[in-house]
Amino acid sequence: MGRVLADRYELRALLGRGGMGEVWSALDTMLGREVAVKLLRSPVDDAGAAQLFFREARTAGALNHPGVVTVHDLGRDGDETLFLVMELVHGRTLAQVLREDGPPPVEPAVEWAALIADALEAAHGAGIVHRDLKPGNVMLTPSGAVKVLDFGIARPLAGGGTTSTTIMGTLAYMPPERFESGRQDTRGDLYSLGCLLHELLTGAGPFADVEASALMFAHLRRTPEPPSARRPGVPAGLDALVAQLLAKDPADRPAGAAQVAARLRAVLAAPPAPAHPPTVVVGRAAVERAEPTVRLRRSARPARGGRRPLLVLAAVVAALAVAGGTVAALANGTAPRVRWSFVTKGGPGLTTAVSPSTVYAAGEDGTAYALDTVGHQRWAEHVASASQAESAVARDGDSVYEVADGDLRALDPATGVTKWSFTGRSLTGALTAAGGLVYVGARSGVLYALDAGTGSQDWTYSTNDQLTASPTVVGGYLYLGGTDGEVYCFEAPIGVLVWSADLASPVLDQPAVDGGTVYVAANAGKVFALDAATGSQKWAYTTGPMGASSPAVADGTVYVGSQDHSLYAVDAATGHLRWTFATGGPIDSSPTVGRGTVYVGSDDHSVYAVGTANGAKRWSAATGGAVQGHLLLADSVLYAGSRDGKLYALNP
Repeated sequence: MGRVLADRYELRALLGRGGMGEVWSALDTMLGREVAVKLLRSPVDDAGAAQLFFREARTAGALNHPGVVTVHDLGRDGDETLFLVMELVHGRTLAQVLREDGPPPVEPAVEWAALIADALEAAHGAGIVHRDLKPGNVMLTPSGAVKVLDFGIARPLAGGGTTSTTIMGTLAYMPPERFESGRQDTRGDLYSLGCLLHELLTGAGPFADVEASALMFAHLRRTPEPPSARRPGVPAGLDALVAQLLAKDPADRPAGAAQVAARLRAVLAAPPAPAHPPTVVVGRAAVERAEPTVRLRRSARPARGGRRPLLVLAAVVAALAVAGGTVAALANGTAPRVRWSFVTKGGPGLTTAVSPSTVYAAGEDGTAYALDTVGHQRWAEHVASASQAESAVARDGDSVYEVADGDLRALDPATGVTKWSFTGRSLTGALTAAGGLVYVGARSGVLYALDAGTGSQDWTYSTNDQLTASPTVVGGYLYLGGTDGEVYCFEAPIGVLVWSADLASPVLDQPAVDGGTVYVAANAGKVFALDAATGSQKWAYTTGPMGASSPAVADGTVYVGSQDHSLYAVDAATGHLRWTFATGGPIDSSPTVGRGTVYVGSDDHSVYAVGTANGAKRWSAATGGAVQGHLLLADSVLYAGSRDGKLYALNP
C-alpha cells in the first residue's frame, strides 16, 4: 500500500511534476473511485507557495464545466503536506499528441480549439483568467473530449484585468501585455489560445524559430506568419482568426471565447474551398479573390479647418468576426447593393462601433443608438444636446463609451443605461478605449486616461493645443497626434512619455501603427513615417493638403486621402509613390482595406472601391451627401457615414 493522505486518499503512481507540485493517481478509499492528487512540493513554510496552491483550489473549485477538471477536495495531511484532489482524466496532453503524432488533421485541431474556447468561456464567465494556457495544460481523452488543466497561476478578474509584478506562465504562449504592464484580462487567454491553435495547425508555435531570449520581443513586435504559410490547405478563415487572436493590442482580439468557439465551428461547417481560387474580373483586370482583412480603428475627427465633422465613422471594434464572402464588384463597375441605411433624429454626425451582433452609433443630437446588423434600432439613449462639440462612440469590454456635448458617458451595451459619466472638461471626439482604459482628449489639450469600469482618472497629459485626433493603442504604447504639430508616444497603462516628434503641422486624425512604424498625416500635406520606438523620421512624402484622413496600412502600403481629391498609395518601407486615384471631391474620410481593395469616401457624395494592386476603380456607390470620417469593414459589411445623416451598410 502506498502513502495515504488524510486517512482517505491512497497514492498509487506518480503521473508528473509541475512547477509547484507533483500529481499522483490515487484511490479515494471512502468512495472507491480513482482520483488525481496534487501535492505541494514546496516547503509548507513557504507562504507564497501555499497561497498559490490554495488559490488554485479555490479557482478550479469555482468552475463546473465538462471542459474543466473537477476539484473534489482540498486538505492538509498530518505532516503539513498540502494536497488537492481532482478528477482523474485518462488520455494525453496536447503536448504529448504533438510530440508523438505531429500536428493533427485540420478538422480535429479546430474542434479541439473550439472545446478549449468553451472551457475558457466558462472560466471567464466565472471571473477567472487562466494565464498559462498551453498544449501541456490541455488533456485529450480517449473519447475525444478536451479538459483544461492546471489553474495554478489563474487569478480572479478584478477591475477588468489582473496585474502582477512577477511574470509567471510559459513564455512561448504569453500575451504581449504581460511583458509591458503585467496586466492581463480574458483576452490574454485568447492570445495564448491563438498560439496553441497555430501549433496544432502547423506543429510549431508562431515564434518557434526564435531563441528563448528573443521571445519577449517577438510577442511584442513581430507579426507571425499565417498557419497556411507553413501548412498549405489551412482555410483562409482560420488564418484570419489566428491573426486576430495574436493581435498585439488586446482590443483588436475577439470579444470573448464564445465568439472564438462560434467562429471555429463556422469553419468546420463551411464547405471546402475550391482547388483554385476564383477570379473576379473588374474592367480588363483579373484579380484573385482574397479573404478579407479588417483594419481595426477607433476615433472621431473634426473635418478640415477644425470644423465639426458632419458625419464620421470611428471603427472602434472590440471584436470583429472576419468571415468569407463574395466580391460584390461587377465587371461593368456597377455599385454594390446597399444593404440598409439608418437616419438619426439629430441629423449627421455619426461615429460607429461594431460588436459581433450590434452596431453602435452616436448622432450630433447627443443620442446614442444601438442597431442590429440589419439596421433595426434596438435602443436609443438621448444623453446630451451635443450643441458644442463633436460626438463620438467607442466599444470595448462590457461598455459603450460616448462623447456628446463635451462629456463622456459609459453606457450599458444592452440597454443604453448610463453606468458612469465624466463631465465638465469640454471633451472632443478624440476617443479610444483599449486595455481596460478609456482615452479621451479635451479642447484644453489635455489627454485623459480613465478606468473603463469606473470612470476614475488614471493619468493625464497636457499638450499645447486642443486634441481632435483619437489616440492609437498598440502593444502597450499609445500614439497621439496633436493640433500643436507634435506626435506623442506614451506607455499606455501609466502615461509615461516615451518620445515626442515635432512635425511643424497640425495632425487632425489618428496615427496608424504597423511593423514598428507610426504613420501620420500632417495638415500641411505630408505623410510621415516615424520609428515607433524612438520617434525618429524614416521618410516623408508630400501629398496635397490633408484634412481629416487617417492613414491605413496593409500589405506594405500606406493609403491616405487628400484635399486635392486624390487617394495616395505609398510604399510603407520607402515612402515612394505607388499610385494615385482621383475622386470628384476633397477626401475627408479615412480609408479601410480588405479583399485586395481599399475603400474610401469623398465629398463628392460617393464611396469608392479601388484595387490595391494598381489603383484601378472597381466600383463606386452614391450617397446623399459627403462621405466623411472612418469607413469600417466588418463581418463582410462596409459601413460609411454621409452628410445626409445616414449610416450606410454596403456589400463590399
